[in-house]
Order: sequence, then structure tokens, then C-alpha cells
Amino acid sequence: MVDKSIFNEFEIDDAEIEAQVDEALSTTGQDQMLEMIDKTVSKLKPGVILTGTIVNHIGDDVIIEVGLKSEGAISSSEFDDPSEIQIGDKVELLLEAVESDSGLVQLSKRKADRIRGWERIIETNKEGEEVRKHASSKNSYA
Repeated sequence: MVDKSIFNEFEIDDAEIEAQVDEALSTTGQDQMLEMIDKTVSKLKPGVILTGTIVNHIGDDVIIEVGLKSEGAISSSEFDDPSEIQIGDKVELLLEAVESDSGLVQLSKRKADRIRGWERIIETNKEGEEVRKHASSKNSYA
């Protein structure tokens, strides 16, 4: 049973409630929702770079949430400085597989870093230019 008094607190009348429910349950509303789900799922194919959040650091494993049905685990050795890993930090990761044999999302920070590095090289240099590694950064190019 629904307590409709809460609607009165927000000054929502019955006609507006019915219109919103009808819209949500209509074929158009369902089609829009399915379209939104399809767009989200199509972005989650192997080979895309996702932003994830570090949720745990257990031994050598870093557990990362990327918004899929399960988390991913990567080795702390994929980070430039494993001592700087902090729960809550955002990291870019390459989605290698939606589900591995262990049931986890298969991710790679190292491969995502390499792809981003090449993207920076391509953006900042012209074809035929010589690219040199900066002495101040071990993984920064251009």
C-alpha cells in the first residue's frame, strides 16, 4: 500500500503522478530506456578505456570498480609508484574482457597508460618529427 500523503508534501497532484507513470510505462518510455541501456553496454566492449575507482588494496592486488556487474583486479605493479595507491582514487583502465575465468572484469592500467601516451604523441607532434623522451618523466613522451 502506498502512502500518498508524501505527494501532498511535495505538492504533486494526482494528474501529474498519473502522467509521469504513464510516460514511464509507455512504449516510448521503454524504448528510450532500452536505447540508453544499449548505448551504455556498447561502450563496455573490450578495447575501450574506462575510468574506475580504487575500492581496495589487498596485498599485490588493487580492486577497481568500473560500473560493471563485478569489480576488476589488477596488480599494483601496473602503477608507477605502488606506494601512492589510495582507495577512492580514479584511474584509467583498458577493458580487456568483461568477465575473466575468475568472474572478475579483466582490466589493464599499463595498457591504458600506453594508449594514452601514444594519443598524446600523435596530438602534439607532426608526421615525420623526431619524438624524444623527456628526462624529467619516466613515462611521459613528447
